[in-house]
Amino acid sequence: MPRRSSWGLRRRRRGKQAAAATPNKLAITAGEAGRQSRVSIPESVPAGLVTVELTNTGEVFHEAQLIRLNPGHTPDEALRVIAAEGAPSPAWITPPAVPVPHRHRQEPRDTAG
Repeated sequence: MPRRSSWGLRRRRRGKQAAAATPNKLAITAGEAGRQSRVSIPESVPAGLVTVELTNTGEVFHEAQLIRLNPGHTPDEALRVIAAEGAPSPAWITPPAVPVPHRHRQEPRDTAG
């Protein structure tokens, strides 16, 4: 009977973890109807890793920004603040918790010896 190496088992487990970590997709569509901007976004997205995809179906530049609202505040409150362009953002509107990708850095090596 062939013998399995522990490396093979670890490799298989990592594959299962990677499959479980497949991000959910948050699809945002931005466009316009006449002079009005139109944005379509789902009401919610499951917790966990999320890939954000913004599709511009309009004729002009569109962008989206993710924010986090502290407890006790509503999206309607945030929209009123955002509509008052130029006003500073209140402390209850914060950036979302976004993981920073780990960057690998390769150190120079002396290959002369």
